[in-house]
Amino acid sequence: MLKPGYKQTDLGVLPEEWEVAEIEQVADVKGGKRLPLGKSLTNEVTPHPYIRIVDVYQGGVSLQDIKYVPVDAFPPIKNYRIYKDDLFITVAGTLGLVGKVPKELDGANLTENADRLTNLKCNQDYLLWVMLSPFVQAAIEEEKTTGAQPKLALTRIKKFQFPLPPPTEQQAIAEALGAIDTLLTSQQELLAKKRALKLATQQALLSGERRLPGFAGGWGEKTLGELSQIKTGKKNNEDKSERGKYPFFVRSQEVERINSYSFDGEAILLPGEGNIGSIFHYINGKFDYHQRVYKVSNFLPNVSGRFVYHYMKEYFGEHAMLNTVKAAVDSLRLPTFQEFFIKLPSLDEQRAIAAILSDMDAELEALAAQLAKTQALKQGMMQDLLTGAIRLTAGAAPTSTHPIQ
Repeated sequence: MLKPGYKQTDLGVLPEEWEVAEIEQVADVKGGKRLPLGKSLTNEVTPHPYIRIVDVYQGGVSLQDIKYVPVDAFPPIKNYRIYKDDLFITVAGTLGLVGKVPKELDGANLTENADRLTNLKCNQDYLLWVMLSPFVQAAIEEEKTTGAQPKLALTRIKKFQFPLPPPTEQQAIAEALGAIDTLLTSQQELLAKKRALKLATQQALLSGERRLPGFAGGWGEKTLGELSQIKTGKKNNEDKSERGKYPFFVRSQEVERINSYSFDGEAILLPGEGNIGSIFHYINGKFDYHQRVYKVSNFLPNVSGRFVYHYMKEYFGEHAMLNTVKAAVDSLRLPTFQEFFIKLPSLDEQRAIAAILSDMDAELEALAAQLAKTQALKQGMMQDLLTGAIRLTAGAAPTSTHPIQ
């Protein structure tokens, strides 16, 4: 049963005052243009920047490596400009990238591999969110032509259907989604900065370039085979259990579950084939592991397993790639692990370094989890706001819930 104030449409249940519109009702869809035959783009700045497919991303255009149309080539393509009040959509190769051009590129020429939505008769940001929405992106996938290079016909874009609320609600929806997108961007930037800081700190501390207060003296060196025991497991993927009691380390970043354990203690786990040198797990407890996963454990009394874990994350990848066995997939043999050299400060310094790096890892994990929640929130908001399941008015909070009761 429909809730009062809602109606059934071709796009599902929508508020009564919303329309089902086609793109051509709210925008003129026009193609871009390639350079005239014999002409090439230049790095020399001219009044005519040219937007290529490599310059665009989902939401906008990068200014980092913009090329320009030579002045003598401009007149033949002067009618293929895109302005800051327009939108673009890529229609060849990588399909469905949609965005606005920054004011610095207002009036730039647009590649023939993208179309522009111009002369907009609705809120630009609302239409941008519509073009980014799952239902339009699904339509792009459905309507594309196949061949050597996927393409999307201009005539198909014109017929894309979408929900169109009144102007004030278009603005409110665009503002709400813009706010969550701004939050998402700030979280992504913070995570990137923290990752760069972690990498720089890790490199400085593990190389001995930076010493922690209170520590001095030289570092020793041992092979991984000298300071630990290394062996592979005996289990296969079929042995895993979705609700298993113990962690089960396989040849991927994801940790499975299993109802048995073959080791109880401190260990480092890493695959011996596939994604070698890029997947590392640290654990101190009961677990089991795959027959093509290597367990590094039983460390010498003066060695911190957690320090070795961080050291291997920093340096083992390069060593592994230099010593792979080339087969169907790159793989490693036991001697590659045993012969890996590790520089070791005193046990106390190892523990201090490991504590700092582990704390930074925990912070990164928390930030990544927060980012994932915001991304999920954004997707949920897009679904609810662009279908009218949650209603907004300009500057107001949500005014109702889902329309079907």
